[in-house]
Amino acid sequence: SRTLVLVDGRSVYSDMLGATLWQTLSIGVEDIARIEVVRGPGSALYGAVASGGVINIITKDPAEGKHGGARFGGGEAGTLHASTFAAGRSGALSYRAAAGYDYLPRWSREVPPGRADVRLGSRDQNASARTERFDLRTKYAIGKETAVALGGGFSRGSLEVLGLGPLNDLVLPSFQNTDLTASFTSKHVEARAFWTRLLAETSLNAATVGQSLLPTRADQNVINGDLTLREAFDTGKIARHDFIGGAQYRLKDIAWTFLDGRRSEHLYSAFAHDDIRFSKRFSLVLDYRVDWVPYLSAAVQSPRGTILIHPSKASTFRATVGTAFRPPTFLESYLQVPIQLPTTGGSLLTEGKRSEDQAFRLKAEGTLNAEIGYLNQENDHFNIDASLYYNRVKDLLQLASARPVTLGDVTAGTGSVDRPSALFPIFFGGFANQCQRYNVYGGEVGVRSAPIEGLDFYGNYTFNLLREDFSGCSAVERADALSDDRTSMHKVNLGAQLRTKFGIDGSIDFHAVTKQSWAERTVSGTSVATNVFPLGSWQILNAKIGYHFAKNHAEVSAVGFNVLDMRHREHPFGQLVGPRMMAMFAYNF
Repeated sequence: SRTLVLVDGRSVYSDMLGATLWQTLSIGVEDIARIEVVRGPGSALYGAVASGGVINIITKDPAEGKHGGARFGGGEAGTLHASTFAAGRSGALSYRAAAGYDYLPRWSREVPPGRADVRLGSRDQNASARTERFDLRTKYAIGKETAVALGGGFSRGSLEVLGLGPLNDLVLPSFQNTDLTASFTSKHVEARAFWTRLLAETSLNAATVGQSLLPTRADQNVINGDLTLREAFDTGKIARHDFIGGAQYRLKDIAWTFLDGRRSEHLYSAFAHDDIRFSKRFSLVLDYRVDWVPYLSAAVQSPRGTILIHPSKASTFRATVGTAFRPPTFLESYLQVPIQLPTTGGSLLTEGKRSEDQAFRLKAEGTLNAEIGYLNQENDHFNIDASLYYNRVKDLLQLASARPVTLGDVTAGTGSVDRPSALFPIFFGGFANQCQRYNVYGGEVGVRSAPIEGLDFYGNYTFNLLREDFSGCSAVERADALSDDRTSMHKVNLGAQLRTKFGIDGSIDFHAVTKQSWAERTVSGTSVATNVFPLGSWQILNAKIGYHFAKNHAEVSAVGFNVLDMRHREHPFGQLVGPRMMAMFAYNF
């Protein structure tokens, strides 16, 4: 919920759930040209949600030329992937059309076959996701640096998602996702507008007979428009400026059974970015953004400054200080759903706006970030990137502890029976900001080596030390604090890639993380309890081998995930991850 995902600059973040539903995207892996990752808080450039980083997926340009292709693969447990595309050009007009199908199985069934005491929200208990997708993008070149583009995509299928607390296994038995995008680009001006709509049914994956599956319907519409201006200029002989400024408007309109009604928000933002080069060796980057957040009835500012020192053309020292934020999602802000408790007729009434406290409002999460780093790409055969960072994080959002419904609440009418479900609330629930703050100290180092043509090695290591600060908590808040590690202290990635002139390619990747603790609120008897679950260390080894032939038009390959069968869970309630194998065939015209 703290990472912003973009596809060609278009946000695909679901404002309804506060997540990126990857399988609802209308593009496949074959449609991607490259992926840019902005590490660390990025609200100064990208606004809300980018407090943990930004992933920008850039698809292949329709103007690449006339070609097409197809890819097909299958694997264990019914895994299936199929994709086809065609691209062409007629004068200044170019296009790219793509379609695909994916079936991804669960790692394990949550409900064994033959259970008569369980009702199911999804008929296929082996399926994790099923997606049919189509995508069409066109581009018309007006001049050398000016173009207009129009495109859209559609996907439909089913999907499982990991929920929160008592609702930890949700499914979307059916969804439809549509997007339309129009843009204009030139040397100095860029304008873009897009509309996305997600229609979905949601449900618990399973519930015992007599318990509700909490079926819902959701209709999420997002309309977004942004204007960006670019200009390069000099301030005398002092500095060269590459300036980018702009504004953005975003309408979020969501009707979802889980919410207290249809909700709409109008968000406005303005931003400025100035890359100031004083010399070949020294530059300063200044960023500032302000976002109007309707739920908070406030304008949130996100400044950031970076100093860059270049000892040579291919090496850089950097120092950055900035802030970032994440406002409450629609789920956290406007949730209203009675969660059935084991007690007959009793519920935990989970609310965003509290019935017993109408003045209650959640606060936005905030992050202060400071980082120093060094990048060296002097040698074509070896480069290194290292950094040290500090984050100060406050007001993290979490599930609130259960609050008993009192006689006064019933008398005031705030604790009355819920007519649609015929459940009587015993407790109030919802979300709250954590009272504690987090001091995060860490470092990263990554190296990449290419000793000979066609052979690459890479490795990186991350150290993350977290310290909680409870000085701002009252005695009651401290006793109720939900405390965990947030992430593993040590993470390691190692890999190698091989490309040969006679067509054989291969890669091997190893990933490892150390143990951590994970706090969750779960239903226990007639209440909601806070428990800390240990999550063990885990490792994964992935491998691929392929052969290109027919003048590199065709490829057959085998892909192995977790090939050493190092079984593990990546969440306390997650499924047991085992090995998976796939075989693939691809042909490009």
